[in-house]
Amino acid sequence: MSLDIDLEAQPDPNDEGGAAISEDEHDGDDEFDEEPSKGKRSFLSNTEREAVAQILLSESHNGKLKRGTVVRLASTYSVSKDVIYRVLKQIRQSGDARHKKTKNCGRKRIEVDMEKMCDVPLDKRSTYRALGHAIGVNKNILLRNKKEGILRRISSPLKPHLNENNMKSCLRFCLSNLEDSSIPQEPKFKSMYNVVHIDEKWFEMTKKNKKYYLLSDEADPHRTCKNKNYITKVMVLAAVARPRFDSDGNETFSGKIGMFPLVHEVPAIRSSVNRAA
Repeated sequence: MSLDIDLEAQPDPNDEGGAAISEDEHDGDDEFDEEPSKGKRSFLSNTEREAVAQILLSESHNGKLKRGTVVRLASTYSVSKDVIYRVLKQIRQSGDARHKKTKNCGRKRIEVDMEKMCDVPLDKRSTYRALGHAIGVNKNILLRNKKEGILRRISSPLKPHLNENNMKSCLRFCLSNLEDSSIPQEPKFKSMYNVVHIDEKWFEMTKKNKKYYLLSDEADPHRTCKNKNYITKVMVLAAVARPRFDSDGNETFSGKIGMFPLVHEVPAIRSSVNRAA
């Protein structure tokens, strides 16, 4: 791409004379000349630079740009007028509007020795901020390493501490459920079709936070209790067994026997100052 525009009469934007293309052009830009905002960019992509070059070519006549062209382009691409003038100058010198930042350019990546994490205790690895402070890096670097697969996030459940007697008891329970006829050649577990598992479950009467779907003109519900840290619970007895299937794989019994609340049916208490009925 080549653009034949007379720039001899156009002072360099870095010179004291300003960034005027010509006297006419400079007068036209004074109407829109404003203080550049802090949010303006200073870099255009190759596609944007080529589009700017095409507009400059179409807006030029006899080596001069139309009045207000530079200001309009600077406003359209949110850059200063100096950026447009640099594109114009580059076209005149080389005929190519593309920038030279195509290879190894920009700020170099900060390399962090993530092996230092091994010396950090686990209680300081629960958040990015705490881990970054412990190894002396910004948390954004840790977020980038997480996306790249260098770091991984896990949930560590708290498990019961088993001593030697506990582990022996668990092993004896597992061995007691083996078919005697299958030992020792091919050990198999019992079918357990005649076993019902019974356990107690606790359910809270309500939750601290609940989500509801309301109409746009409905009022928000007002829920209260005496102490939200001690919500009333109900104990339920749950009984389940092994599901049954026929020869075609269809379920004939789900194994869900039932859940039976361990409560007493009594008349409801009237409303008081502490509780609504």
